[in-house]
Amino acid sequence: MSTNQAPCPLSYAFDALMLPPGVSIEKTKRSKMTYTCKLCGACFARNSNVKRHVKEVHVNLRIYECEHCFSDFSTKRNLLRHKQAVHEKKKPWSCDECDYQGQEQWILNSHKRRKH
Repeated sequence: MSTNQAPCPLSYAFDALMLPPGVSIEKTKRSKMTYTCKLCGACFARNSNVKRHVKEVHVNLRIYECEHCFSDFSTKRNLLRHKQAVHEKKKPWSCDECDYQGQEQWILNSHKRRKH
């Protein structure tokens, strides 16, 4: 899949979950979200992210299988996340305002917005 490099016309609410404090979606869209999926219009900061998105969302090849529960995943990264969260019960993201721990950074960010 080829990508074009143009300003992103889309704005996703979930992008805010991934932003560092004090950085607005609008600023990030203008400066970093320059690669667009030609299949759905989703925007990304890197071409490699577009390729991963196409593989995970549009092609949906699930070639990585969990040896514990036989769930399948499109990337090694997703399989590793699954193993850590489900089978190892790892929660490496800690809230600096309470004792909450999350499995992913976006989950922690969501917790902070809801609770603090």
